[in-house]
Amino acid sequence: MMRYLNLSTLKPLFFLFAAIALQGCVEKPGYYVNEQISKGDRDDFHTMNTRVLKYLKANNMDTLAFDLSKDLIDYHGTLRQVELISNQLKTNDYSLLDEYYIVKDTTNVDSSVKINSPEKGGNAYKLLFTGQPGETYVALFLPKTGSHKYLISIEYYKYDYGWKVCSLDLGQYSINNKTAPEYYEMAKEEFIKNYLANAVFDLQMADACLRPSEIWQYPMTTKIANHYGDVINKVNAMYKFPLVLEQVPTHPKIFSIMSRTINDETYPAVFYISTIKLADTIGLKKENENIRKVIGTLIPGIDKDKKVLVYSAYNEMPSEKKEVDYFNMIDAFK
Repeated sequence: MMRYLNLSTLKPLFFLFAAIALQGCVEKPGYYVNEQISKGDRDDFHTMNTRVLKYLKANNMDTLAFDLSKDLIDYHGTLRQVELISNQLKTNDYSLLDEYYIVKDTTNVDSSVKINSPEKGGNAYKLLFTGQPGETYVALFLPKTGSHKYLISIEYYKYDYGWKVCSLDLGQYSINNKTAPEYYEMAKEEFIKNYLANAVFDLQMADACLRPSEIWQYPMTTKIANHYGDVINKVNAMYKFPLVLEQVPTHPKIFSIMSRTINDETYPAVFYISTIKLADTIGLKKENENIRKVIGTLIPGIDKDKKVLVYSAYNEMPSEKKEVDYFNMIDAFK
């Protein structure tokens, strides 16, 4: 059951915390990244981060509330966001990726700031800050391990009652240890080789990792969307689903090529309807051996440039309204 905090009970403590809020000197308007932030301010920010991450991990809203802005306390989605971040912090050890201290000109109410990340090369990104002037601090955290990584973004604002968290965000940063720009580069190569199924999969993964945070922007966002459209148009022109495999005696019908996540790894997958009952695993495996012999000819590249291809056999079509059973078979490549 969703519960809401009563702000009125927290007011005295809010003002107590405001009195001991960060009291460092205000920098001149501009932005400061990582080591550019003065040591004194950075130490204070890191102390805030340590406390907030501790309360987030514990999923303890009673203590976390003292570090949240009034608007964030009142927002109905905060409890759920805290729960999701808590789950990630309990699963992984997180470390600071980048931090930003932004001082906006108080005379320009509509000012916005776009900041280039310190990251160079393909994984470079920008952060876009809009809205009210004043002082803002943003800390971005990534897990130290794992192939599927989620970015935790904590944004603080200096209110008249002290520094408070004004935004919490959690977003997909990588899948199978690859980021959106890395998948985009792979998709371009696959497209040149006419490996369209591979290109579609790579672009789907790129899209899933495209916005690790609401304020995060990759420079190739528009290019990914345009390239996705080009690939899909070419796929639709070449293939008509369901694709009946006439070369296989049992004539299975491929109805989709998507992805499957197995043991925390995401792989391209071929979804097809088989007339062989799912209980007959021996028969399904024999049919699948015949599918593997011809799949590369029918769909060029689908059995290339990857470690694993998953085959999911169904006896009936799944839908949004109905989940149906299926049988997975994995083709692992050397």
